[in-house]
Amino acid sequence: MTVPFCTWVIIGYIAGIPKNLDEAALIDGARYIQMLIKTSYPVAPAGIIAATIFCSTVSWASFLYGLGFTTSADRLTPPVEIVTTLIGGHLYAWRQITPGALLGAAPPLIIYAFLMDYT
Repeated sequence: MTVPFCTWVIIGYIAGIPKNLDEAALIDGARYIQMLIKTSYPVAPAGIIAATIFCSTVSWASFLYGLGFTTSADRLTPPVEIVTTLIGGHLYAWRQITPGALLGAAPPLIIYAFLMDYT
C-alpha cells in the first residue's frame, strides 16, 4: 500500500524541481548522469525523506497494531495473517499470499482513486 503512494509523492516532488536547473547543467556541458547527481539529487532529499517517513510509519503501524491487538486467528489484519499463518519455515503458500496481498491493497487504492479529485 505504501510503495505506490510514496512513489507518487516522490514523482510529484521531483516534477516540481525547476527544469531551468537541469537545462543550465546541460548547457554548461554536464552529461545526463552528472545533471542528475549534481543538480537534481541535492534538491530531492526533502521529498525522499518525507516519503520514507510516511512509508515506514504506515507499514510499521499496520503490522504492529495488528500483531499486538488481535487475539484470535480469524481477526488478524492481512500483513499479520500472511506472516503468522501462511509462512511456515521455508514453505510459502503463494496461492494464498498473492490474493491476500491484493485484497489488503484494494481498499486504500479505491479510496485514493475517489478522493484524488478533491485534493
